[in-house]
Amino acid sequence: MNFLLAIFIYSMILFHWGDSFVSLQDMTYGMKFNERAQEIGFRDGDILLRADEKPLERFGMDMLRDITEARVVTVLRDGKETDVYMPEISLLDIAKDDPMFVTALTPNVVDSVIPGGGWIRPAYRKETV
Repeated sequence: MNFLLAIFIYSMILFHWGDSFVSLQDMTYGMKFNERAQEIGFRDGDILLRADEKPLERFGMDMLRDITEARVVTVLRDGKETDVYMPEISLLDIAKDDPMFVTALTPNVVDSVIPGGGWIRPAYRKETV
């Protein structure tokens, strides 16, 4: 009986909080690619759409596997769909890359600066020679 109650409680937790993610197509700044990916033909800011006509929806290992198994990856670049032709590459190789093969491109936004903050003084200090 306790086991059934535990399963019920767990399923209600999943139903209430669920699984949330940002779709790859909703990442308006696109992705950031490492050097290996750029040699293949990806560019920073590309939005991943499809791998061999299979839609890419979530960022994760499943996405990386789909990319490595694909012959053609379709990206959105400068408002146009562009095909990137993939060479033979293994998931293990790109999973070990540092920096990662692909990451979400997120801009840094500075909201405010503390007046007279210690970080600003060295940048604007007059050098005496």
